[in-house]
Amino acid sequence: MKTKFLKIFSFFIIVFVTTFLYSHTVSAEKITTFDSTITIHTNANISVIENINYDFENQSRHGIFRTIPLQNSDGSEIAIDTISVTNKNGSAY
Repeated sequence: MKTKFLKIFSFFIIVFVTTFLYSHTVSAEKITTFDSTITIHTNANISVIENINYDFENQSRHGIFRTIPLQNSDGSEIAIDTISVTNKNGSAY
């Protein structure tokens, strides 16, 4: 009796888990292009321009998170004075 219960219980657990895991739509979000232009100026300032094209597939998203490190590998701080985000036409967000 106990073995039969374990078999039935195991069957329902497997059905529940596989149904739950595979019932969600799989999204294939991806970065389609990533171009970076880095200019080092004579005064030691650095200008970085990144063009990131991101394909959200059928997901309703509002953008991506971009993490910018604020410390060098030696622990010294990096000062950032201007950050802007534009669309593919150059219009500011």
